[in-house]
Amino acid sequence: MTTVAPSTDRLSADPSLITLVYQHEHPVQAFEFDDTLEVWTVNARMDADVLAEELSATTDMDQEALDAVEDIAVGRMSFVRVRMFGPDHPFEAMDSYTGDVAGIGEVVLDVAGGEWSEAFEAALAHPVGGPVGPDSGADFLFE
Repeated sequence: MTTVAPSTDRLSADPSLITLVYQHEHPVQAFEFDDTLEVWTVNARMDADVLAEELSATTDMDQEALDAVEDIAVGRMSFVRVRMFGPDHPFEAMDSYTGDVAGIGEVVLDVAGGEWSEAFEAALAHPVGGPVGPDSGADFLFE
């Protein structure tokens, strides 16, 4: 889903003060599809110390008010990384997570073979198995 970002003049603070915190947890001993499917969480927040510093430079707030400034949670998102050539079948790992992720797998994978579907590979600018090297124009590889 695509949404229109709000105008920066309506935000409560300068968006350049937003910090992104990435988190991924992995158990010492992998369980089920942990070595094939990774779930990452990204939290967007404004740190209280950074906000207080910005406020002290732009307002006449006293120190007591600046000390009361707290972190502001701006947003959160999660995304899933699937290792195509990991120890498990990629679609089985995707199917074990959620129906939405499995639905994506049904579109981009040849479910039976565990490889990219022909239609998906054809849509990629640099399909898997294509030439890789200084003259290929490829600047990324799939894992």
